[in-house]
Order: sequence, then structure tokens, then C-alpha cells
Amino acid sequence: MDWKPVVDVVVTVVFLLGIGLALWGLLTVHRSPYFSEVQKLKWLLLVLFLPYLGPLLWILRVRTERAEAAHRELEAAKRAE
Repeated sequence: MDWKPVVDVVVTVVFLLGIGLALWGLLTVHRSPYFSEVQKLKWLLLVLFLPYLGPLLWILRVRTERAEAAHRELEAAKRAE
């Protein structure tokens, strides 16, 4: 069996996945309300220069920020009662 076509497809999919992750990261970093402009710039550079690792780190960080923001809102609501 000739593996070259299979390898070509796998490499193409991985490449397109990296581009998709980078584009998604760029768009979501820009829209994030949780970070200052300097932090957003740092994240943009990280997403651009570390093609696969940067967006994955961004996903993890955003999930953590959202959870912390929800926790802060819940605590503020409890104090207001």
C-alpha cells in the first residue's frame, strides 16, 4: 500500500487545523472583555508565534477567566443579599 496520499491528507488536515486555531484565537483575543489591551497584545503575539500551543493555551486561559468571573459575580450577588 502506498502511504503517500494518506500522509498528504493528514499533513493537510493538521496544517488547516493550525490555521483555523490561529484565526479563532486572533478573533477571540480581540473580543475578550476579561483582559486589558496590553494583555490582549501579549496573547495575540503568543497565538501568532506559537501556532498550535498558543491557541490551546488561550482556550485554557479563557475558560479559567470565565469561571473566575462567574465566581466573582456569584460572590458579589451573595454579598448584596
